[in-house]
Amino acid sequence: MITRLQNQLLAGLPQTALMYHSTHKGGENWRWSLALADFERQLNAVKAAGLNAGSITDALGRRSGANLLLTFDDGYANTLEALELILARGFSATLFVVTNHIGGQSNWPGSDRSLPLLSLTDIKRLAGLGIEIAVHGATHEDMTQLPQQQLSRQLTEAKGFLEELTGQRVTGLAYPYGRYNPGVIETVKSCGFEYACCTEAGRLSASESEYQLKRITIENGDSLTSFQRKLILGGNNADKGALLSYMVKSMIARKPANLKSHRNPL
Repeated sequence: MITRLQNQLLAGLPQTALMYHSTHKGGENWRWSLALADFERQLNAVKAAGLNAGSITDALGRRSGANLLLTFDDGYANTLEALELILARGFSATLFVVTNHIGGQSNWPGSDRSLPLLSLTDIKRLAGLGIEIAVHGATHEDMTQLPQQQLSRQLTEAKGFLEELTGQRVTGLAYPYGRYNPGVIETVKSCGFEYACCTEAGRLSASESEYQLKRITIENGDSLTSFQRKLILGGNNADKGALLSYMVKSMIARKPANLKSHRNPL
């Protein structure tokens, strides 16, 4: 019964954005790198549940109506196979890239891994195949620590560079390290971005604005079970107890109301 109800809950999933980073084929214990085999199982489960998965916006800048919005931060070269798995299923995704590091290494401040990043050729090809290309900063610095003029210049240049590279509008941004404040939001708006993603967990409907879009984090060790629990619960919590509590409440909510009272009103 639990499996049947879980499938019903997945089928009625509200629009939800997912945040991925790196992928690997085995032997990696980094929190931000998901096994490619686990990722493929997640995609297959999404397909089996009759859900759609897409980018946040399409090539014309229109917001997607897909159930799940798949996003990848940083632009690691090892996500190429994951993106190809997405495309092979008729899905799409949004790729947030660090423009000054394209074709280089992820050796930005605070990084505990230096991994190869996608090349200019990779990004241009992916854009042509339907992957949305968006900005993750020019240098992956904490935007709250940058002077406003410097941030504005970096964002304007990064946006223009990607638009020239892909031949498409670039409307989205993800805040490096998930850090932002009201001043950063205003600068992002003034540079022509139409939305921005943070790292706070939750449904899109729980986001405070188009510049604070919430996402659920999918990370190393997220099995198919924990992935499904996160989708159902709408957050980063994959606890079995929380899922059972949610299911019980859902069963009660679905129970038909008793339309006639058996008590004597007198």
